Amino acid sequence: MLKWVLAVLALFAALAAALVVFTITDVIHPQTWVLSYAEDHPRWSAYLRTYERGQDVEAAMEAKEQKLAAAWDDLETVREELDQQQRELDHRSAALDSREQELENRRQEIEHLRAEVKGLQAEEENISRLADMYSEMRPTEAAAIFERLDLDVALNILRAMNARSSSAIMAELDPDLAAQLSRQLTEGRQ
Repeated sequence: MLKWVLAVLALFAALAAALVVFTITDVIHPQTWVLSYAEDHPRWSAYLRTYERGQDVEAAMEAKEQKLAAAWDDLETVREELDQQQRELDHRSAALDSREQELENRRQEIEHLRAEVKGLQAEEENISRLADMYSEMRPTEAAAIFERLDLDVALNILRAMNARSSSAIMAELDPDLAAQLSRQLTEGRQ
């Protein structure tokens, strides 16, 4: 009798193994058998409704996961676009900063040139006043002062004077100094 019990147990084990293998290889579908059995027996219908709701929830969850994955992909695309735009803005900002610095340097250069021009204008006014003053002096007195002046200052004053006054002063100067100033005056006009 033990042999028969063992044989029946071996038969059940073989059937269970075959059922598992056929289920894994998708040859048979025991799940559909269980569902059709539960539909036929009212006692199992509550369990069947719970199972169906679970299936619906799983399907809804999967759909939401797909939507979330699509939204995530869209967000990644938007993030990449924003990063690209940020890089472009950074590049433009750097270019603008560079241009702004260049403009500031030019502004400072212009201010420096304006200051130089004002200085030159003031110097020219001073030389013009000195020329007027020396023109009003006696040529001998003016010549005595000219002999002590720096050569460039004397040249600038002579250039600002009218020809009659400058010639009268030049006539009273030391001949060597008068010759040197004359050479400088002719070189300056060419």
